[in-house]
Amino acid sequence: MQALNRKLLPLISLITGLLVIVIFYYGQPVLMPLALSALFAFMLNPIVNYLHRRRIPRTLAVVLVTLSVFSLLGGLGWILGREFKALADDLPKYQGHIQHRIEEVQGAGKEGVVGRLTEMKEAIETATAPKDKSAAAGEPAPMPVVIKNDETQDSPLFGGALMDSAGTFLGTVATVIVFVIFILLRQQELRNRIMRLVGFRNLTLTTRAMDEVGDRVGRYLLMQTLINGIYGLLLAVSLHLIGMPYVVLWGVMAALFRFIPYLGPLLAGVLPGLLSLAVFDDWSHPVMVISVIAVLELLTNMVLEPVLYGQSVGVSDFALLVAIAFWTWMWGGIGLVMATPLTVCLVVIAKHIPQLEWVDILMGDKPDVRPYMIYYQRLVAQDEEEAEEFIAQELKEKSPMVVADETMLPAIALAKRESRYDHITEAEEAKIHEVSRRMMAQV
Repeated sequence: MQALNRKLLPLISLITGLLVIVIFYYGQPVLMPLALSALFAFMLNPIVNYLHRRRIPRTLAVVLVTLSVFSLLGGLGWILGREFKALADDLPKYQGHIQHRIEEVQGAGKEGVVGRLTEMKEAIETATAPKDKSAAAGEPAPMPVVIKNDETQDSPLFGGALMDSAGTFLGTVATVIVFVIFILLRQQELRNRIMRLVGFRNLTLTTRAMDEVGDRVGRYLLMQTLINGIYGLLLAVSLHLIGMPYVVLWGVMAALFRFIPYLGPLLAGVLPGLLSLAVFDDWSHPVMVISVIAVLELLTNMVLEPVLYGQSVGVSDFALLVAIAFWTWMWGGIGLVMATPLTVCLVVIAKHIPQLEWVDILMGDKPDVRPYMIYYQRLVAQDEEEAEEFIAQELKEKSPMVVADETMLPAIALAKRESRYDHITEAEEAKIHEVSRRMMAQV
């Protein structure tokens, strides 16, 4: 019976995983606001605790912090809407600059290969164009039929759809605010219920997992918000000094876009760079805009993030890319923004649950593989060059004696044991011995 259970365990795990994915996909209207509320609670809880330690009642601290943050977000949304409207109204003014840019690009290729290919294409189209038989016979050409569409965006149907979308959005925002307030108010009660649910035998693991989730996610969100705010402020000031319009719009959008991993910083830089081509009639100002964005990115990635983060969030780059694709498919744009903190939560929880250890191994930033195993694997794959590079990297961090004792000698012992069980041939074992002795002699 136990053997049958062990055989069915992978199938049961697969079915359970698929069932969880289905629940997350179809439960989006409820689960997405709840997950978003939990992330806001992780971010705001340190601020609430700070105010509570200053003798402010917790209920008052929760209400003040929550309403202040969401009022700030609402103000930013209003500013974005106003700036977008102003940009849309002013775009016709830049039509001349856009036309000038197009003419410059076309003029650059007019006398070259591009111009000649264009002329050849036009000549071929003219020669192969079908003749109008009715015009050749002197008959009047048929009158074109024009279908007029009297429906406008002011129709009741369009207005109703717009009101439905606005109502859904406002309802989601209200739900998130209520969830955040209650999560912050009932934090201890929720923690106790979770501990009771998992059982007191797992009390230590549960406590450590919950503390690590709160610490990692809360630190990540707070530091990311601070870094993005500094980036947006510096970008707005720099663009204002250059002479770009709508600097508040670009600063706020840059700060918001940077919450999107990998793609966000690119969007934050491309949009103002493209507009600068339409706003200015020379090339020096767009070059300055692009240079400012590049310098700010370098400053943020090489100075602000290492200083303020201090350490990684605990997820490998490739795993984060896969998680971004998964959560975007699952929950759309909101999933794209929430991908990193949700993945961090999953990895931390898996780290403390033995049955989910494979998740931490696949997605964690530090796979638990000992150095001698890596070295042995390179030699078994007959990649001596990569094995030498690995030893050279180890020597940068450890002394030659430690590298020999912890990497090379255990690899030789492992090769001998694998040869005894016929996992490798005697020739392969001898080759591993030979290469290892040569490297030990060199170090």
